[in-house]
Amino acid sequence: MSTIRVPKRALEDYERCLKSKGEQGLYNSVVGQGFNDRVTIANPELILLNRSEAFFSLYRSSGNEDYFTIGRILRKAAHRLYRQFRRMDEERPVNGRFLYIIKKA
Repeated sequence: MSTIRVPKRALEDYERCLKSKGEQGLYNSVVGQGFNDRVTIANPELILLNRSEAFFSLYRSSGNEDYFTIGRILRKAAHRLYRQFRRMDEERPVNGRFLYIIKKA
């Protein structure tokens, strides 16, 4: 498995946003940016999921709790975007990396 790197600017932006707005503010900001990015990027939720894995890797190597928190928020936002995009477009391909809500009949 290749190592996914977080761009330095994104790392600084996420940390600054977490410190200034808190966890919920970062989550709202990331989800909003994901919806905006959908215009130019085919699957912004995949980018967020990859970045969350990169932040988890940074957390394991550095021990910085903020990286774990950012990774968790990015993963949560990626799943939210994926579910919303699937609701908006039923033809959208299914991706096995994302969680599904199973409804009982």
